[in-house]
This record gives sequence, C-alpha cells and structure tokens, in this order.
Amino acid sequence: MKKEGRCESLRIVLILMTLFLVLFTVSGAARAAEIANLNAEIDDRSKLVTVRGNIDSGADQKVSIIVLDPEEDLDYIDQTSSTSDGSFEFSYKLKNESTGTYTVKVGGEGVETLGQTTFDYQPRIDECFIATACYGSKYHSAVALLRQFRDQCLLTNAWGTAFVDSYYRYSPSVAEYIAGNGALKTLVRILLTPLVVMAYLVLHLKYFLLLLLLVPGVKLFRYWRRGLSY
Repeated sequence: MKKEGRCESLRIVLILMTLFLVLFTVSGAARAAEIANLNAEIDDRSKLVTVRGNIDSGADQKVSIIVLDPEEDLDYIDQTSSTSDGSFEFSYKLKNESTGTYTVKVGGEGVETLGQTTFDYQPRIDECFIATACYGSKYHSAVALLRQFRDQCLLTNAWGTAFVDSYYRYSPSVAEYIAGNGALKTLVRILLTPLVVMAYLVLHLKYFLLLLLLVPGVKLFRYWRRGLSY
C-alpha cells in the first residue's frame, strides 16, 4: 500500500511539473500549439465526467488536465497522450460532489495558453415525493419500486427524463399538501395502485411472460396425460 501511495504521489508531481513547464517555459510561435474543441460533460446519475478535445500539434503529445470544484479545490488531475488525429479524452468519477460549476483546464506539449471549459453538477434528487407522502416512508416497498421504475425505464429516454424533471418541479408542494390530509393520502394511494402494478409488471416482464406461457403449458400437459390414460 505504501509503495502504491508513493507511486501515485510521484505521478501527481510529474503531472504538476509538466503543467509548470507548459505555463512558464514554452515560447516561440513555431512551437506553439493550441487546445481546440474542448468539451466537458457529466452524467448526473453516475457522476461520470468526460472531457474531450484536440491538440493541433498531432499524435502522441502529452496532454495534462486539472479540474477544480466550485470552491476551487482540486477534484481531478491526470495526464494522457493524444491519438493519431490529435484528439484526447479523460474520464473520471466526480470526487467532491459539490453543487455548482466545475472548471476544467487542459495543457499540453507546446501549448502556450491553457484550454479551459466548465461543467455544472446538480445532485439528482432521489425521492418520489407524492408516493412517499402517501405511503408514509421512502423505504416502503411500493415507493422503492417506483424509484426503480424511474431509474430503469423513465430516465433512459428523453420523454421519460422530461416527465421526471417536470415531476420534481411541481411534486414537492403537492406532496406536502397530501401529507397533511389523511383522507387524501388514502385516495391518492388507491389511485397510485395501478401505476405500482404496471411498474412491477414492466420491471418483471420476462417473469410475467413466462407465467403466461406456463399456465397454458400446464393445461396442455394435463390434457395430454389425460389422453394417455384412456
């Protein structure tokens, strides 16, 4: 473990030295290179950050990256080499998970001016407000099932994502009103029952289809056995 820690520390020192050289020792227009098409994006669910770009000096150029969180603390540092067309890519999982704007700075061999871009991170709310208000706990099995349906079915397409975004925009105030009214909680719970059943069937579709095939299969088997007995 100590050896691995020393290797990681050495790697970070080497990257910092490279950035230092990029910033303070690169000179001469003939040697100048540029970082172009720099883009950074994050998947809010997986917290996976992907940074892509190009260095116009071509293949096998050392490219270094630093990512600062909204408080300007270091979130990520690394180094890679450009591909045959000068493109490069970094990918990592967000460490600090602070809400706000992250700053990405990229330098490389012969680069006088660092490439810079930003991305915004907003933690995804993992709540089903109305269902939680009706069932009394976010750990209720029906609420957990609806969350699973949201993640595996709705958030995998544009229409579903738009619906979820609208739900989170308006549902907190509705859920607060429902939570304070016992009769309304019961009514909404009844109205949610078909949705819970549908979510269960969709998530367990293969088992449901197997059951549909199994029932007539058993009946046919019994009919066949009865025919043999005559």
